[in-house]
Amino acid sequence: SGRSTKVRSDRRNGWRTASDGLRDPGGQPLRLSLRTFVDRPELPVIATALQAQWREAGIAVRVVIGNSGDVPIGHRDGSLQLALAARNYATVPDPTGTLAQDFGPRGGDWGAMGWHDDALVAALAELQRGTPTPARAAALRARVAATLQDGLPVIPVAWYRQQVAVGDRLDGVSLDPLERSYRLTRMRWRA
Repeated sequence: SGRSTKVRSDRRNGWRTASDGLRDPGGQPLRLSLRTFVDRPELPVIATALQAQWREAGIAVRVVIGNSGDVPIGHRDGSLQLALAARNYATVPDPTGTLAQDFGPRGGDWGAMGWHDDALVAALAELQRGTPTPARAAALRARVAATLQDGLPVIPVAWYRQQVAVGDRLDGVSLDPLERSYRLTRMRWRA
């Protein structure tokens, strides 16, 4: 396209571009760490692709591949800068509980770090109480979606739809929304 992907200098706030990337007002290069984990084999590959894109924009990103517990620990102790994680909001009929956990008044292990929106918290709390009329619930869900899309406290990078096909002769099939188990011991052949 011929369009430059470099981050532009922001001289009013002291940021500038240098030959080795973006520099802060003190002249230090902007260097970030992106934590991810191998529990989901696609995450390290995606993290490496993101690292290359940020490099093109003049931002140095170090990918740190650990275990899934490293992200919540860094979130709680304040050392987390960037994380790439798998989070499922659409594999349950109503994601209100998961959203409230991630974006509630105190944040969550997997949600936004340092981001808060009072209207979002109130909308999720009202939805969790289970008392709104269907029209009110639809309006609250729309507010939640709009707030998350406008604020981008987390950025969806990739997504997929989980599908399953089940024959008529099989009973006990259920999907684990966290995809930790196939639940094979619960399945039975019909006689």
